Amino acid sequence: MPESATLADRRAALRGFAVGLIYLDDIYQPLQQQAAQLGMGVGLTHPDGNYLPLSGTMPAHNPSYTLLNSHVESLVGNALRLTSWDLQPWIPGNSTAMKIYLMGCVIILLLLSVYVLSAAGQHVRIGRQVAERTLKIARSEARLRGIIDAMPVFVGEMTPDGTLLECNGTALETFDLRREEVLDRPFEQTPWFTHSAALQARLRADIRMAAAGEVVRHDLELVAADGTLMTMDFILVPVRDEQGKVLKLIPSAVDISARRQVEVALLRSEQALHELNQQLEERVARRTRQLQDSEHFIRGVIDALPSHIAVLDQQGMILQTNRGWRRFATANGGDVAAVSEGKNYLAQCDYEQENGLNVAGLIGEVIAGLRTDAGFEYDCHGPDHQRWFHCRITRLAEAGKVWVVVSHDDISARKMAELSMAQQAEELEIRVEARTVELGAAQREAERANRAKSDFLATMSHEMRTPMNGVLGMLDVLERQNTQSGLEELIDIIRDSGRTLLSLIDDILDFSKIEAGRLELEQLPLALDPLIKEVCTVLMPTAEDKRVAVSCRIAPDVPQQIYGDPVRLRQIFYNLLGNAIKFSAGRPEQPGLAELSIELHSREPWCLKLAVNDNGIGIPPELQADVFNPFVQAESSTTRHFGGSGLGLAICRRLVDMMQGDISVQSTPGKGTTFTLMLPVQPVPEPVAVGPVLAETVSADPETDDALSPGTAVQQREQLILVAEDDPTNRKVIRQQLALLGYGSVVAEDGYQALQQWRNGGFSLLLTDLHMPEMDGYQLAAAIRREEQGPPMPILALTADVLRLGKHENSDLDDYLTKPISLDMLGATLQKWLSDSPPLESMQATETEEPVLELSVLYGQIGTDQEVIRELLAAYQVGLLDAGSALFTAHQEGDLASIAELAHRLKSSSRVVGALRLAELCAELEVQSQHRTQSELAPLFMQFESQTKRVEDCLSEILSEDSRASTIN
Repeated sequence: MPESATLADRRAALRGFAVGLIYLDDIYQPLQQQAAQLGMGVGLTHPDGNYLPLSGTMPAHNPSYTLLNSHVESLVGNALRLTSWDLQPWIPGNSTAMKIYLMGCVIILLLLSVYVLSAAGQHVRIGRQVAERTLKIARSEARLRGIIDAMPVFVGEMTPDGTLLECNGTALETFDLRREEVLDRPFEQTPWFTHSAALQARLRADIRMAAAGEVVRHDLELVAADGTLMTMDFILVPVRDEQGKVLKLIPSAVDISARRQVEVALLRSEQALHELNQQLEERVARRTRQLQDSEHFIRGVIDALPSHIAVLDQQGMILQTNRGWRRFATANGGDVAAVSEGKNYLAQCDYEQENGLNVAGLIGEVIAGLRTDAGFEYDCHGPDHQRWFHCRITRLAEAGKVWVVVSHDDISARKMAELSMAQQAEELEIRVEARTVELGAAQREAERANRAKSDFLATMSHEMRTPMNGVLGMLDVLERQNTQSGLEELIDIIRDSGRTLLSLIDDILDFSKIEAGRLELEQLPLALDPLIKEVCTVLMPTAEDKRVAVSCRIAPDVPQQIYGDPVRLRQIFYNLLGNAIKFSAGRPEQPGLAELSIELHSREPWCLKLAVNDNGIGIPPELQADVFNPFVQAESSTTRHFGGSGLGLAICRRLVDMMQGDISVQSTPGKGTTFTLMLPVQPVPEPVAVGPVLAETVSADPETDDALSPGTAVQQREQLILVAEDDPTNRKVIRQQLALLGYGSVVAEDGYQALQQWRNGGFSLLLTDLHMPEMDGYQLAAAIRREEQGPPMPILALTADVLRLGKHENSDLDDYLTKPISLDMLGATLQKWLSDSPPLESMQATETEEPVLELSVLYGQIGTDQEVIRELLAAYQVGLLDAGSALFTAHQEGDLASIAELAHRLKSSSRVVGALRLAELCAELEVQSQHRTQSELAPLFMQFESQTKRVEDCLSEILSEDSRASTIN
């Protein structure tokens, strides 16, 4: 520190040093005693100005005293000033030598003090340096410790005998261990891994080797405490002192599991690659052999070909030829060497042949790509035989190279055959002309026979249905006028026999009409629901007689109205459902069941799925494919047992084909049969009012409940009906039927007489036969249309000619009826066309009241166990009351979603028990609640309330104790 340093600077420099304390009293005490004896004073002056007297007191100013000052600086920069003086005035007798001696002692003591202070300062400086270096070492050790702890490996320190003294933090965190769990324990017993005797022995051997001074390194397979299999690169390094003695061991381990997996994968890849190389070499060798074999094979095949083949390059050089080429050149006496391999073929054929063809030029065009191929024929006749050849030139291009294949084929046999065929064709043409004349005559004869067949069928239709009209018509009249008891059964037998015969006639005539291609389908709006109900109503008496439960079901999503032919659809349903009733009846041990269901199969395009199920005798699998063939039934005994012509299913198949649909059958013998009909339809966009469809008599006529009872008095109507009929029996029948219906009639024997009667006036409707002498029904209708004035009069055809029945574009007829016609059908048709007059009370066509509960539906599902049926109906009655109450509550609250849900549930249960009308109302409620408002649903709820009351009353009556047996049984 410089001499000019201030006291503050010096103090700041001494901060942090350990300073030794020197007690001056102990050092200078002997000096004080001697100085006092000699009459001298001694003092020290500090640099800050403080005066430290050691003996006596120095006067403030006494010039008579002797004053000696000594300035001493220590090695550490401290400065002291030693002052001595006489305590008494100077006496000359005092010895100067003594004073000098004393001063020297003082100086020596001061020097000793300075040395002591310097040594203390040096010690402090060394201590400070040691502290700084210790701090640096500690920081370095901390950094090194942090680095080691952060290393993703295991690093530790152990004694030569294997006791683990230290390890890094990463290893502890990796294995989730604490320091006290692993330190100060034998390394092979620490819980880093799952112990095994072999592993511990290996580690002890490694420790002994390292303690002997060897570096140990190898891969170690370990199983961690959590079960993980690990591969570690284990290293054990000994640390020696200056004499070479092992002081400690440094173990380290690196997880090389991933690297080992990669190494294993690489090893496997190398092995696989080696195997693939071997396989590839084998495949190359095998492919080489195959190519060699293929080349030999191809050459052998080419040599074996009858064609004469040569392969040329782009310059026309012959690259390869086959045996036929070489033999061909030799046989023709040419220069074989000139057309052999290695020669230019173009030079040998570069000339113009007799037909003007230059073969070399043609080959050049193919080589240049102007043609992909070319060919020509040429003759090569000899003196004893004729020969023809066909030359084909084909271009092959691949990988920038072009080859041309030239082949010559011997076509002599073909040419000879062509010449022979040309000669035969000429002869055949002459024979064909003659045969054409014969076939023309045969065709004219076939057409005449076909016309004769059609005329025969038409005549048979007319002639067979005409007497049937008399039989069934008069039978209706007899039944209405019968007052004698005991004849009802005979009348029913006659009617059933007549209808059966009429059904057979209709089947034969319908099939003939279809086979002749003269059946045309109509596309009219029709409602499926009433049509199905009509079929079921017709078949219900037969089903009841045979103890067969009949059910008809139409899914809610089926369109209400579709376009179609109601007559033919009714015929299909009648045949299928009638067969189901017929073949499921007659088994006392099991009641019959016949079900007709209609579902919506798809919307784009619209398609209905119609299924007819029964639990009848079934059809054997080997006979199912033949049931749609005409005049075929499952077995010959079937016809004897059940009857029928075997035409019903054949007609159904052909009608379905005409409707562009499909019909199929699935059956299990002894369990039943299902006929499935897939029918494409077109729904009516806006349902229209569809009146009753008056159809041909297909198999039976609908019977209504409004039939006249025997002896019923008939009120005469005001309308007068004109009838044109040439058959006397039919005239009597129609006159009697009209009289029973309350209509007056005038009957003419032919169209001409009818026209004269019409001209007299007063007629409300004309019923005319179609085929009459003088003037037929078509001519009669046309004549009336030409002459009539004012509103047109309804003209209805009543004919037995079903085969030629049809509506023509130019027809003036309004409707068609077929003979025989039932009294009810005739009355309904006349009422339709004469609707301006009120119907008679005795002839009102009241709709047959639909039963509230169809118990046959329930019988068909669960059998006839009365107790089970009673329990089911009782449960349904409770559910009906709850559902009805909830529905009315939801309607009052305007909860349309709840209405839809409740109606859906009640719909399903109502169908199960046979409450079909109530189920229909529920289905309509379910649909309408999604599109209507609360007020718009009010009329529908009124119907629902009324029908619910009817069902509840019916259930109460059935379940009452008094009427249970009579109702359910």
